[in-house]
Amino acid sequence: MADKEELDEARVVSVDVEKLHFDLKNPRFASLSVEMDALHAFCSAEHARKTVLLAEDIARRGLNPSELLIVIEEEGQRKGHYIVVEGNRRLCALKLLSIPQRAVDSPLSKAFQSRIRKVAGLVGAEGLAKISCRLLRNRETADYWIALKHTGENDGVGVVQWDGEETARFRGSAPPLHLLDYVKANAVLSEAARSGLEKFSVTNLERLLGDPAVRDAIGVDIQRGTLLITKKPEEVLRAATKIIEDIATKNVRVSGIKGKEDREKYINSIDEFLPKGSSLADPIKLSEATKAPSSKKVAEKTSPTKNAVKSGSNPSSLERKVLIPKKCGVLIYVPRVNEVFLELRKLHVNDFPNAVSALLRVLLDTTTNEYVEKFSITVPRNAAGQAELRPRLDAVLKDFVEKTKERELAASARNALLQQAGPIFVENLHMHLHGRYEHPVPTNLLRGWDMIAGWLVGVWQILNVEAEAKATT
Repeated sequence: MADKEELDEARVVSVDVEKLHFDLKNPRFASLSVEMDALHAFCSAEHARKTVLLAEDIARRGLNPSELLIVIEEEGQRKGHYIVVEGNRRLCALKLLSIPQRAVDSPLSKAFQSRIRKVAGLVGAEGLAKISCRLLRNRETADYWIALKHTGENDGVGVVQWDGEETARFRGSAPPLHLLDYVKANAVLSEAARSGLEKFSVTNLERLLGDPAVRDAIGVDIQRGTLLITKKPEEVLRAATKIIEDIATKNVRVSGIKGKEDREKYINSIDEFLPKGSSLADPIKLSEATKAPSSKKVAEKTSPTKNAVKSGSNPSSLERKVLIPKKCGVLIYVPRVNEVFLELRKLHVNDFPNAVSALLRVLLDTTTNEYVEKFSITVPRNAAGQAELRPRLDAVLKDFVEKTKERELAASARNALLQQAGPIFVENLHMHLHGRYEHPVPTNLLRGWDMIAGWLVGVWQILNVEAEAKATT
């Protein structure tokens, strides 16, 4: 390893290309006897394309100023000659540009030889300028720094590569990144998706958003590089969350959305998550939607809809203080369940998110238990013989549709409760109750209630009718 004294001796030297020599101990190749072997190795079929592309880039833009070639003095009598211990591929490109005839004598194809001759002309009659190199004392000193560059992150000591998201941010892929940030800030993603965000494929999101049909389906548009929301923000968030979830968990790969027909097939497969309401009269910027606009402001920008909310609850509003609006009333004949319902109409979500999340789970648990028992519905049971909440919810949702034909209400509740991207996914409610590190998000609780209100009220209406029927017999 290099010590401080050795590093202090390191300096920049300017060297003519012809006085720079290949390192015959280059780890890229098993054995090199003479310098010509090294040049031919970089011009072989395996490396030719990258070498030519590098030569073209150097001819047009010069060498990367942030990475100097690392050299050590050549042993022997030739003063001013150096061995390049880091940057041999760049040296090959420089040698080809310096004397294009070397390309003719190399394994490069005729087409690649022609490209080298063409870009060599960009260098000019005077040839290449002297090359700035970092001169180190010896090979041992250089090896430490070379290893850091080529052997990975080394717990952060080495080069830490950018992931797809970081690369996209640098390149300025604004709309996809803004949508990703919007979902991360406002939705609950599954644990698998959160883990997948570390290597999230922004290019796949770019590919989807680049398709006008996809943008129209999920309720967004791009104008002058700005992402706009064209439908209700909560509906757009649901669709965007599903897409982010699928990309993060690798349920969507480039092969599945490469062509227009592929993208159409994918969008059709997530139809239940897509916005169903009418478009906003005036699209709003995503940055404005991120501030959670009130339902009143959204309504002012929304065209009138034919279908009213069937649950009797207030319109969707992330600004209300309690989970269940006071206008949402339903007869619950089980005293314990009714108490939970009433408490959820009083507790402020932002002040008591843990209590609200726990009581919401109790409400779902007791409601589905009552429904399953009342109608003697068969539900899968675990090893302990218990019918867990998730299969109970699934069974009740299916029976609800059979009895009422209210498919939209059931689909909304299913998306909220049984989809991993749902704002009140039952597994997350379970973790809020039993986990040490999971915290309920107030906006997700509010959004989740808006999605299940119509279904849950309908469930108790069915139970009330059944209870009255039995009371009169």
